[in-house]
Amino acid sequence: MSQSALRPAPTTFEVTTDHAVTVLTATGELDNQVVDRLGHALAEAIRRRPKALLLDLSRIAFCSAQTLRVLLDAHIDARAAGVACAIVSTHPTVVRPIRLLCLDHLLQVHPDLEAAWRWLALLS
Repeated sequence: MSQSALRPAPTTFEVTTDHAVTVLTATGELDNQVVDRLGHALAEAIRRRPKALLLDLSRIAFCSAQTLRVLLDAHIDARAAGVACAIVSTHPTVVRPIRLLCLDHLLQVHPDLEAAWRWLALLS
C-alpha cells in the first residue's frame, strides 16, 4: 500500500448562508492539526452575527478532544453574541464523546440538517 493511500483526505470547511443562518460544513478529520483552522472559521462565522450557526459534522471521520474544546468555546461565544448554535452529526466519533462527557446538555446536537432547521423554527 502506498503512502498516499494511508493519508486521509484533507480536511475542508465550506461556509454557506441561507435565510440569515450560517452553515459551516466540515469534511475529513478534526484532529489537532486543523483545530486552529476550525476555531478561526467558527469565530469568523460568529463575528458576522447570523441568526444561527449550524456546524455540520456529518462528514467527519475523527474528532479530537481539542476539537471538543473548540466546539464548547464557539458555543459560549455564539451565545454571548446572541447567535443560536447547533451541531449536526450522528457519527460516533463526534456524538459519543459529547454524550460521555455530558456535554449534550450544553451543545445542541441534531441527527441531520433538517432536524436542526426544525429546531431553529421552534426558536423563532
